[in-house]
Amino acid sequence: MAGNHFIHQADNSGLFISFSEDFSKLQSDLCQIAYIEGGCAVLSCCGKDFFVQSGTAVLRSPNTAPDMVYSHKLSAMSITFDPGLIRSKSLTVSGTAKNFSAGAPSLPPFLKPGEIKILSINPLYRTRVKELFMSVAVERSNRRGNMWKNRAADRLKQLFRLCFDVHPFHFDSPCSELARSTLEYIHDNCSREITVRLLCQVLHTNHTSLLQTFRKYTGTTIGQYILELRLYLVSNALMFTGKTIEEIAEECGFGHASYLSRVFRSRVGMAPGQFRNMVCGKLNTV
Repeated sequence: MAGNHFIHQADNSGLFISFSEDFSKLQSDLCQIAYIEGGCAVLSCCGKDFFVQSGTAVLRSPNTAPDMVYSHKLSAMSITFDPGLIRSKSLTVSGTAKNFSAGAPSLPPFLKPGEIKILSINPLYRTRVKELFMSVAVERSNRRGNMWKNRAADRLKQLFRLCFDVHPFHFDSPCSELARSTLEYIHDNCSREITVRLLCQVLHTNHTSLLQTFRKYTGTTIGQYILELRLYLVSNALMFTGKTIEEIAEECGFGHASYLSRVFRSRVGMAPGQFRNMVCGKLNTV
């Protein structure tokens, strides 16, 4: 499969923007950040296997080409870039400031040669991530003034900070605190039944405020977010554990295997058992 990959080429701007990323092989001096907008896929790379779906980011160092073991309605956008674009100033990730030295090209501080990282974007940041992707694309397309490349590099740095959850986002308003508390409750109680009414009672808020705030800060509905989270947990359990479908259904909040199978088939494109057999079979041959 890798032999058929198109090698992304960046022009003298050091940027390549794609709104239909297929994870082709990167040329030897370029890195990439990709954002999964919709659908799902199983990627095999660097000796690791990953299930990716909407809301995840893929960071790649040069010469990497993950094998697409399986995909279903996958939609992804990407920015392929020369690391030199972000070496001019320090970039803070994971709470640690790292400085890019001048001279020979080097990788960003969060990537190693031949490495691919899959990161789940904080739901509170996902709308902003898409905005930053579009902003970089606009800067590259227009190329207005002498500072457009610096502006594009600044947007890239903001993207990396969002991916590593250290961006100085403003959580001092009651609305943002409500969104954060909602997400924390959902993640802590994903195996249980969660309704909007229950969330209102637990978080001491009303129906309208809860729904409007959650959509504003995550770009999706509460029900849709819970479903995507549970499907993500199910897919990983199918790939990396030997638990039965019934056990997975109960642990991931679907209650019964029959209900899980209906939902999983409609979203992933096949029944849970088929997914496990097909994906695991292909992973063993990659």
